[in-house]
Order: sequence, then C-alpha cells, then structure tokens
Amino acid sequence: DRRDSMADPRVSIILPTNRESPFLREALESVADQTFSSWELILVDNGVPRGGALRELVADFARMRIIEAAPVSLGFARNAGVVEARGELYVFHDDDDVWAPDRLRLQVEALDATPDAPAAYVGGWHMDAAGTPFGPGFPANAESSDDMLRGSAKTPHICGTLMVRRASHLLVGGFAPELPIMEDFEYMLRLLELGTFACVPGQHLGYRRHDGNLTSTGWRNVAQRRAIMRASLQRLADAAGGRGDARLKRLYREHVRRFDAESSNEAG
Repeated sequence: DRRDSMADPRVSIILPTNRESPFLREALESVADQTFSSWELILVDNGVPRGGALRELVADFARMRIIEAAPVSLGFARNAGVVEARGELYVFHDDDDVWAPDRLRLQVEALDATPDAPAAYVGGWHMDAAGTPFGPGFPANAESSDDMLRGSAKTPHICGTLMVRRASHLLVGGFAPELPIMEDFEYMLRLLELGTFACVPGQHLGYRRHDGNLTSTGWRNVAQRRAIMRASLQRLADAAGGRGDARLKRLYREHVRRFDAESSNEAG
C-alpha cells in the first residue's frame, strides 16, 4: 500500500515536548509497535534544553521527524505540528504516555465506519512513573455530543485519546494557543459542536501520573483548571449566542450550571 510510506501517511501523530522526558523512548516505542502502519510522527521541540539528545533518540526510529516551535504553549506546539502534518487523521501524543498496539487500527476503523463523526476516542488506564497500572481506568463510553456539551456526560479523558479528522481540526481552528492548560477540554468542546464522536471501547492508552505532570492535583492547579474550564464554557456560550445558535447556547449554559454545582459540592 503506497500509504505505508512516510510520504503519504494516513495518520499524523503530533508529539510536543519541552523537556528531557525519561519516558519519551517508551512513548515512541509504543507508536513504532502499532499494528496499523500508515502513520508518521512529528515530534515538536518547543524548548527541550538539549535538542541534540532528542535528535539522537528519534534517529533510532523510522517515520519520525523533528520540527521546532516557539515555547508558547502546548496548544501552540500542537498547532505547529499540524502545519507540517501530511495525514488526513491527527492524533496528539504526549511524551510520557503509551499506547496499546491496536490503538491506531481500531480508531481508523471506527472513523471509516462513521463518516459523519468529527473524531474518535478511546479509553485507557492510569499508571505510575514505573509504568505500573493503578486505580480505576477511564472508560470510553458512547455518549452523544449534546450530552457532552451540556455536561451530563464527560468529555474524553485527555486529548491523547482522540483521533481527529483533518477537516474537523481545520474547521474549528485548532487549539487555543493562549490557554496555559485545559486547552484540550476547550478544543474538544468545539469539535463536539460538529457532531458526536465515534467511541472505541476498551483501554488503549496508558496515562502516566508522575511528579512532572503538567496537570497536577495541587489545589492551586485545580483552581486554575476550574477557572479556565468555566471561562471556556462561558465564552463558547456567548459565541454561540452571538451567532444566533440558541441550541448551542442553551447546552453550554446548562453545562455551566452543572459545572458550578459540581465545583460547590467538591469545595464543600
């Protein structure tokens, strides 16, 4: 299949990093071990202290290349990777997570079977710095876009669970580069405006929890996350109202009410 060549891949994987992650080799190996072969990986160097070491590592793998981007934000780096992407489907990998071998194949098949879906998502498991699974995982439950937009169903756990059509990404304008965190939550909401995501059940992504996580459980980080999430919901509600979309405005306002109630209960 000519799509197996790096010059014409079907899936473009964008992996930004700004650090010398001790988990990066494992993240790259989990891509190289995929049973689906028509992919390329674009590693976005957005501030790695020793870029030479990064290049030595990537040289060990086929179909992977490095580009550089200004160290603005994770959303900015992901958008920069998309500019260089050749595939019709995008996956956003993190430098400390791993994939099950069939992850790409299953999501490609899911999108082929549901041509109206703007994206597909998978479930996964949590693991510690050593790679040992712990606690409950995060399932991929089939839910409608309206239920996710109104907040009665959860959005996919993290951006890394998504496979997004290029047309969908371009239609919503990519990631909001000004957001320091929770850019994936805001991005997913705008994608959901296009329609319901295809769901791939089962655990196909390992989400690593460690001291270097951008999203921590410290109270200051939690407070910042919640402030950005609420502001994003309100901004999208206002935008929907501004363009006369009463249905979307109503869904977002319901989400804000649910979000406030949940925040109050957790604070209590």
